[in-house]
Amino acid sequence: MNVYELYFSPTGGTKKAADLLTDALAPKAAQVNLTDSKTAFSDLALTAEDLAVIAVPSYAGRVPAVAVQRLAAVKGNGARAVLVCVYGNRAYEDTLVELAESYELNKNPLHPYTKTLLSAVPVPDPEVSRQRQRIVLEGDIPSPMNPPRGCRFHTRCPYATERCSQEMPQLTDVGGKRKVACLRYQEINS
Repeated sequence: MNVYELYFSPTGGTKKAADLLTDALAPKAAQVNLTDSKTAFSDLALTAEDLAVIAVPSYAGRVPAVAVQRLAAVKGNGARAVLVCVYGNRAYEDTLVELAESYELNKNPLHPYTKTLLSAVPVPDPEVSRQRQRIVLEGDIPSPMNPPRGCRFHTRCPYATERCSQEMPQLTDVGGKRKVACLRYQEINS
């Protein structure tokens, strides 16, 4: 088994956090700097026996798009992965609301926040762009100093119920290597 540390760390903070974990697992892990624009990430192919420690920052509840694009180019081939998410901003404490393969996530997002983010991504095909419905959130972004009870997203979620304001959803395995943190994902997606 080989251990790979794949990190996107423009300021170095995310790499420091990843190093702590990776060094405990395998002090001689292979380093893959996703911040380096000159690297051909599509040339990296892991195996099912490998372990990937993937470290990314979160800014305003989002992982930088360039980090996602570069990570999506890596051939995972069923390798096991550990995600390290370093919070770099304050919009939501629930950056990890959905976890899935990139293709599946883009094709069929399950979490309302993921749906909202993907609806804002520009599409170069004008025909497809006209058919898409942009989701615009209303309400105030919750304060990180005084976060609301329950789901951190419920104050802006168009599907929120009273239960959402009381219970914090857990990242739940929904099958097919997917996880989602939403109390109502089944109702919303049926």
